Formats: sequence, structure tokens, C-alpha cells
Amino acid sequence: MEELLKKFHELAEEAGMNVYYESARDRYYFQESISSYLTCSYKKINNYLYVHFKNGSSPRNFPSKKLLEIFLSFWKEFGEEQKVSFVILEPSYTFMVNQEKENIRSTFLSHCFHPLKEMLTQEEQLFYKLPFGFVYEMKPNSLKTYLKKYDELLCFFWNFLKKDVTAHISINFSSLQLTGISYYYQGEENDMTLQEENEKVHLFFSLNEKSIEKEIFFAEIIHFFEQFFEKRKKARRIINHFDPPKRHFFHFINKIYKFNYFPFVAESMHQEFLTIFNGDYQRLEETLIELEKSKIESKVYNIIKDNIHVFYLFNRCFILSTKGVNETFHSYTSCSLDEAENIIQKTILSLTSKQIKKDIQTFKNTP
Repeated sequence: MEELLKKFHELAEEAGMNVYYESARDRYYFQESISSYLTCSYKKINNYLYVHFKNGSSPRNFPSKKLLEIFLSFWKEFGEEQKVSFVILEPSYTFMVNQEKENIRSTFLSHCFHPLKEMLTQEEQLFYKLPFGFVYEMKPNSLKTYLKKYDELLCFFWNFLKKDVTAHISINFSSLQLTGISYYYQGEENDMTLQEENEKVHLFFSLNEKSIEKEIFFAEIIHFFEQFFEKRKKARRIINHFDPPKRHFFHFINKIYKFNYFPFVAESMHQEFLTIFNGDYQRLEETLIELEKSKIESKVYNIIKDNIHVFYLFNRCFILSTKGVNETFHSYTSCSLDEAENIIQKTILSLTSKQIKKDIQTFKNTP
């Protein structure tokens, strides 16, 4: 690295610029003036370099094309010196949000640094949560070849989520390495921290308030998760019998205006939904996922200063009445569709009779 720095320092000097390393901050600088420069750090991971960089320039004093060319040439040569398969450059947000986007793109492309997201499919981009960046491949298709190690894991999670649509899995990557997995499964939410080290993966997570550490070979990671989720499913059965999962119920009820304002109303509705589904919480959650996509809305009937909110589902009518402009709770009930008209009329009478009695009493007390 010292020889390369010396070489590029001399090249930069010829153009009235500077290239140097600051050990205190462990950062490399590519500078053409006090206000116009690039600063970066890198790490070598397995067979590639990952470089994070940002500009210290004001929007009006963006690094010149010449400085960008020196910067790109430096990392290409350093990658070749390190005998890696590819180099990734990840810019800061401020670097990309400027009026020089097209010039940046053309300069990077002219040095064979291609936009990272254009190298992968849309599904792969979602899975790897790639930032905006550029990749230079010393070996053709080396990025794809490296990412193949995650293909089977990707397929496993996709198939897993197809089998249980109520589950959710979020994969976290940093610098193209697997760093975390968050999951929701059978009512359980959890986060796992992962550290890749050569051919092994270290996992750190908690279960039942106990910290757990696992070390497994990467080749065994799918087998680990197959067994892990099967054990979690069995462990959750008894818990879910007494406290069924409600994740998708809450997602659904939050779309029904006012019914989501009162927790005791939501809890009562969930119990009734469970009864309708004969206690099958899994089927209920799956049904509510589909209903989340629909446009179910409550009807609102204005009664003087009060409101009656009504919505229909599962051949039932759910009725919530509120009082005043602040819509404080008045009553909640549900009934069959055949009883709905009668019950709504009774609710209206309940609201209006109280208001009428109040008005009469006020009149009596008036001198």
C-alpha cells in the first residue's frame, strides 16, 4: 500500500492535487482543495474489497472528473495488488444527491465500475438489501459467483414463507456479509446477530431470556434453521393455545377506523373472531392477511353529537358507539346480520334518549 500511495501522491501532485493516508482516523484522502475532496476507508473481506467513501465538498464545489479518475484508478490498482476478485465502492448519500449524477455515472462506467444494483435481479436486490454502489470485477461474474453461497439460504427462506404466510423474515447484510436475521414465527419475534468468519457462522440470540451462542459451518446453516424453526413451532403450541398470535389481527384492525382506538374492544373482537374460526388462530391470521388487502371500511352514523361506527365481517355486524366531539367510548356489541337493524336502532335510541333526558333536565333547571 505504501508504494501505491507514493505513486498516486506523485500523480496527484502533477495535477495540483493530493493523495494521502491519515493513520489517526484510518482514512484515505483524495483532495484537490480544502473544500473539495473524497475520504474513504476500506476492508478486505474474503476475496473482495469493500470501500466506503464520502465527499467533503459543498454541493457547489463537487470533486472534479480528474479527481474521480485518480480515485477510481487507485482502488482498481489496489484491488489488483491484493489479488481480489472484485472491488465495491459504496458512496455516502450526500455524494449521490447532487446535480452531477450523470457525470458521476459516466466517469465510473468509463473505468469499468458498474452500478451494483444493475448486476443483480430485483429479487436479489431485495434479499441482499444492497446500498447504492459500484462494482469493478477483476474476474468476470465474480460478484455473482460470490453471492451464490447465499442462493440456497435465499431459496430456503422463500419456501419457508410460502408454507407459512403469517411468518416474516428480514435478512440484514453489511458489506455483502450476512450480519443479522429477524423473524416473526408462530407469534414469536426475535433477532439474531450473525458474524461470518471464513467457512463458519457465529450466531447470537436470546430465547426465554437466555443468551445463546452457536457456531456452525456455513454449509450447515439451512439444516440449522430447519431444525430451529421446527423446534420453535412445537414450543409455541402451548403458549399460542392460551395467548394466540395477533400480529395480522392488529394489522387488520388498525385499518378499521375507531375500532382500533379502544384496546378492550379489539380484544373482544379477537375473541369473537377466534370463536368463529373454532379456535384455529393460524387460519384466522391467514384470512386476515388477505383481508388486509381489501377495502373494508366502517360505516359512520352521526347522531346529534355522537357517532355509531358499524362494519360487517364473517356474517356478523360489529357496532361501536362513541360520544361527543372527542368520541369517548359509549358502547360496543356485535350481532348476526339478521339482528343488525334492531341492535343499531337500540344503540341510536340509547344515545338519543340520554341526550334528550339531559336537554329536558337542563330546561327544567333554567329559571
